[in-house]
Amino acid sequence: MRGSLRKQVGPRVFDCVAFLVVRDGSVVLTVGERHHPIAFGHAVLIAPRTVFTYEPEGTATLTTLLVDVDYLLDQLYWQHPDVFADRYVVRQYAGALFPDAAHVLHVNGEDANRLILVLDEMTTLYERREYPASYFWLQARLSMLLGTLAPHVRAAPD
Repeated sequence: MRGSLRKQVGPRVFDCVAFLVVRDGSVVLTVGERHHPIAFGHAVLIAPRTVFTYEPEGTATLTTLLVDVDYLLDQLYWQHPDVFADRYVVRQYAGALFPDAAHVLHVNGEDANRLILVLDEMTTLYERREYPASYFWLQARLSMLLGTLAPHVRAAPD
């Protein structure tokens, strides 16, 4: 989903991981009692079943990408097969690694621009609705997106 907004959005909740990417402007994201000011160069990972709202400061453009939890856990396993005994163990550690319901990533400069280009390509492929022909192209773009975000993710300290 991509769109410009001028008024508060929410409350929203999804049963998957939501990635919010600010493309232009700034918004205040509210998760529980916490307020997160986010702007261009920020991406936010929001945990499944987390209620959140956001309100633009002026006009803002965001892209929201929804990704299945099991898919992301599999990707985390395959990224670190030397750390996890099997892919089912990853679920036990994910909550400890990322205890906050909203994880704000600071993705500035070249990575922020790359992120927007990848999201634009994903949106175009999705809107064409050429299934199953576009499936692997979407899969490749999702891998590019995760590869761009991964260096900016910081796990909670022990």
